[in-house]
Amino acid sequence: MTFASDAVGSGYDDALLRVEYRPRTAPHTKDELLEILDVLERCGVDAWWYSVAAKGSYPLFPSAVLPYREDVATDLYPWLVEEGHRRRITMFSWEYLNTAPLVTAAHPDWRVEYLRGPEVFEPRDRHDHFVCLRSPYGEMLADYCVEVLDGLGFDGIWFDGCYLYGPAADGFRWSCCCERCARAF
Repeated sequence: MTFASDAVGSGYDDALLRVEYRPRTAPHTKDELLEILDVLERCGVDAWWYSVAAKGSYPLFPSAVLPYREDVATDLYPWLVEEGHRRRITMFSWEYLNTAPLVTAAHPDWRVEYLRGPEVFEPRDRHDHFVCLRSPYGEMLADYCVEVLDGLGFDGIWFDGCYLYGPAADGFRWSCCCERCARAF
């Protein structure tokens, strides 16, 4: 694998072994991360997806773009990327595309507006954090990505939860039908 640490996304196409991790509530400590990076290096891992957001899409750094929790790390991620690069590991941030509970709490009008019908029931609590990408959140998300790449130094972003018709694990199906989406589609 050819690794050019100054090229955004370098190494992704050639990475044979990749590992992903999303913190549930808080990032690892630096000592834990060093231990993990050493193991990944010994195992020949080429790329690591390490999310800068906790489960639920809460940024774990002081984002200038998206609301974040107060107990965030201030210098951890640039350090982590540098340590990964020292071991020739490409570093990506693993992000959900359309979940942002702190955003939907502040801007309920940006939430996905669910399609209603006889076969669809009211969304449960776990569905109230989906943000319509056509709301101002779409532009905020783009700015957030630049922040993660340019500000924290990650090589790229891998999005999960990239759907506009989805989660169906509990039988719930949705599609946004807010005014913005109605105009667009």
